[in-house]
Amino acid sequence: MLKNKFYFGLALLWTAVVLFLSLISIGSIGSEVAIPNKDKIVHFIFYFVFVILWSKAIRTAKFKIMLVAVLFGIGMEFLQQFTPSRTPDAVDIVANALGAITATIFCKITQKPFI
Repeated sequence: MLKNKFYFGLALLWTAVVLFLSLISIGSIGSEVAIPNKDKIVHFIFYFVFVILWSKAIRTAKFKIMLVAVLFGIGMEFLQQFTPSRTPDAVDIVANALGAITATIFCKITQKPFI
């Protein structure tokens, strides 16, 4: 099941970073940058990278990795209701899912064909 130890370590680290950043009280971090919907862009990127790293780390169907990423994102949004200054947001779930789906498509398009 393990495909690459290096990417496995990176995937674990990335998962921990996403978990940490999803559940900390953020206050006004990043409020000085005036980009519309910047948090949705960040959500998309977090879950795009999540799927890419796990796809390089383990041997399993890309769909399963995408499904785990989407469920992980839903779980993070659910847990945010228990975090001060954070609230769950359905649009964040959509951004997470779109990042995971896009990464899955990217992996399928760029994977090496069997010869």
